[in-house]
Amino acid sequence: MDFPSFDGENPQFWKTRCEKYFDVYGVAPELWVRVATLNFTGNVARWLQRHQFQSASFTWESLCTALCSKFGRERYQAHLRQFNNLRQLGTVGDYMIKFEELMHHILAHNPAFD
Repeated sequence: MDFPSFDGENPQFWKTRCEKYFDVYGVAPELWVRVATLNFTGNVARWLQRHQFQSASFTWESLCTALCSKFGRERYQAHLRQFNNLRQLGTVGDYMIKFEELMHHILAHNPAFD
């Protein structure tokens, strides 16, 4: 099983997958941040590089909080816009797939959304 890479999409889901990986492979908690950040890609890797200049170190919780704040919020707003503009253009099945996908992303960031 490969360690989950992170490109900024759905940070809460990524965090859960990482913690399952750490549990299955017995990774020591003091190594979690180092292992996880090796698998950042694209904008997230650039964000980490900038952020490390400003902050001496991360704990696992502070890293996850920062990632959810930065990348979860941006994607949440984009998913809300897509949800508000969602229209049925094809089959009902296609519409439902897109609806459920957007709801998954929205609820991951805001469980109280209704």
